[in-house]
Amino acid sequence: MFELERLGLLAEKTFDRSDWMRDFTPVQRSLGQTVVRNRLRESVLDIAAGDEWVVLNFVDQADPEYQALYEQVLADIERAAGNQFRQKMTWAGMTIFIQPPGFAAPYHFDHSNTFVLQVRGAKNLKVFPNERHVLTEEEIEDYYRHNPLAAKFRTELDGAGTDYLLRPGAGVHNPPLSPRLTRTGDEVSVSISIHYSLPEADARAHVYQANYVLRKLGLRPTPPGRSHSLDKAKRRVIRALSKSRPSTFDEAIFSAVDRLGAPLRAAKRIVRKFRR
Repeated sequence: MFELERLGLLAEKTFDRSDWMRDFTPVQRSLGQTVVRNRLRESVLDIAAGDEWVVLNFVDQADPEYQALYEQVLADIERAAGNQFRQKMTWAGMTIFIQPPGFAAPYHFDHSNTFVLQVRGAKNLKVFPNERHVLTEEEIEDYYRHNPLAAKFRTELDGAGTDYLLRPGAGVHNPPLSPRLTRTGDEVSVSISIHYSLPEADARAHVYQANYVLRKLGLRPTPPGRSHSLDKAKRRVIRALSKSRPSTFDEAIFSAVDRLGAPLRAAKRIVRKFRR
């Protein structure tokens, strides 16, 4: 299942998803689905000589064999954790990371609980705590306006992380909003990520999105968890703007801020005008 030829075929299948475009830039999408699909497959096959990684998102939705693996691993994680979280999940899936030798992935964090499991090669993983001296409120707000690389690494943070060396068969839990750095070893690295969201994380995301809007309007919003009534009001506003029946993770978490983009820019211009 994890030989490059098989992963290349899987890469082609991910284009059957309705939201395949989420993984590509507007310039890439403009080339057309066929061109982008072929290039992605070639990138997988030539990964050893490349300088970019390949990320195959939600592969459990693309191929029944990977769906079965995803469900088995998720059940194993639940059993090991002693916590029946699957019945609470709002969104979940499996991602495969295919990386060339000596590749350093960007510093970033995720919305979901993530279990990174190494399949091939080796990878150095450094996980940082979800603490405000590591990750600021502004960075989290920026992430929830649909910016996956909102986190900014600072050299003074290096000692705050915990290092893990992942070899085939090893894995590590990466909690929500906990940034990470990764660097592969001297061989091609293949790893899988099992990720899932819980209702409390989705609710917190909506508070951060409301705070992003308020901060852009020149206010100093109260962080989540400090005022139940404020958090509730913010969630209500964002939920009212979100898609009522989301069919994808992006629609569930980001549809409100995506819709707010143009009105927010107009509001900011008005605020600046009155401040002059």
